[in-house]
Amino acid sequence: MGARSQNSLTKRTVDAAHPADKRYHIWDNDLRGFGLRIEPSGIKTFVTKYRVGGGGRNAPQRIQTIGRYGTLTPEEARRKAKTILGSVAAGADPAGDERDREAAGMVEQVSRTKPRSDTWSSRL
Repeated sequence: MGARSQNSLTKRTVDAAHPADKRYHIWDNDLRGFGLRIEPSGIKTFVTKYRVGGGGRNAPQRIQTIGRYGTLTPEEARRKAKTILGSVAAGADPAGDERDREAAGMVEQVSRTKPRSDTWSSRL
């Protein structure tokens, strides 16, 4: 699963995380659900992990990307994670909402495309 950090995710902790053969996570000790994902390529990404619908073992688990290290500092990522996890505590599903928005955008894009004139229905 991932290592549990002895302290909060700081610049020093993130810089000390090195790539391994497989993807792994380092979870923050101060803010539950906030972590750092390290890819074998060396890319470091801040993430939040939560369960939908108030939690529980049977609730689906979601991992939402906050942003890449370098673009965001650990402090900025922590602030965003607090906002995301706060909305989860209020009953929202940020990763599910994002997925729904993307799907709606794809449907809208498909519906706006001009039909081809050489389709089988135009030959009837």
